[in-house]
Amino acid sequence: MFLFSINMNDILSSINELNFQIIESTNKQELNAIKQKVIQIDQGALDIDTTSYEKRRIKDHIANLHKVVDSKLNSVDVKKFTFRNEPVPNPSPHIVHKHHQQPNSQLTQPNNPLATPLISGIKGVKYTACSKSSHVLITDISQSIVITGSTPSSINIHNGSHSILQLNCTGPIFLHDLENTVLILQCHQLRLHNIVNSTILVDVANDTIIIENCSNLSIGNHPHLDVATCRPIQVDDFNQPTASPQNANYSNIDSHADYAWIQDVDDGALQSQVQQLLP
Repeated sequence: MFLFSINMNDILSSINELNFQIIESTNKQELNAIKQKVIQIDQGALDIDTTSYEKRRIKDHIANLHKVVDSKLNSVDVKKFTFRNEPVPNPSPHIVHKHHQQPNSQLTQPNNPLATPLISGIKGVKYTACSKSSHVLITDISQSIVITGSTPSSINIHNGSHSILQLNCTGPIFLHDLENTVLILQCHQLRLHNIVNSTILVDVANDTIIIENCSNLSIGNHPHLDVATCRPIQVDDFNQPTASPQNANYSNIDSHADYAWIQDVDDGALQSQVQQLLP
């Protein structure tokens, strides 16, 4: 049961938790139960004692929850993949482990598009991820540049360091266990877990990202956005759920370097001058 008369932070915490539950949920019964909770929060938010600006902010979050849970219900109806727990790659002979050369995509499509990575073991290369599957999993990235050549419905990346990732997605992006990375992201939802010493430049539909067990993050707007006119990114930190003007886990940046040059780098082994530009 959610308590709506405590304060705004309790409602925001509940909204964040429901958002994650929606991402993880895999069946219609769970999603219908979550939808009822969203309705309860929507009704309870009317009585919160706060400023008009904060009320609008909460209503925006709730409206997004309604959209996300309805979209997920439609997705479950057609048996599309939805995030549930952290993906565990199958011990499959189709997983490719290439080092110091351009990795190859899998030769066959797995039954479960998240069960086996599209690519794994990317080191010292530029790799453009193109997949016939609408859901992409990439693992084990180091000293590389990875970009999306197609626009999937969801992206899951885990285990990586000293790399630049430019990823576009129509749905959620879930990143975890990355360090010393530059993340240039466009998506509907974004969740970061165990990300350290990294820069995140993002265009996210609800202007909010969720972080957990993250530290030393620099967060700013995506390079294609006009910093002067776009709304600032809101960060919901599971490790610091109460609102505070200071959060030691991240800082906001108003300007950022130009990473357009990565589009001109050819797929395959990176030249030494390009390697020097990596984090």
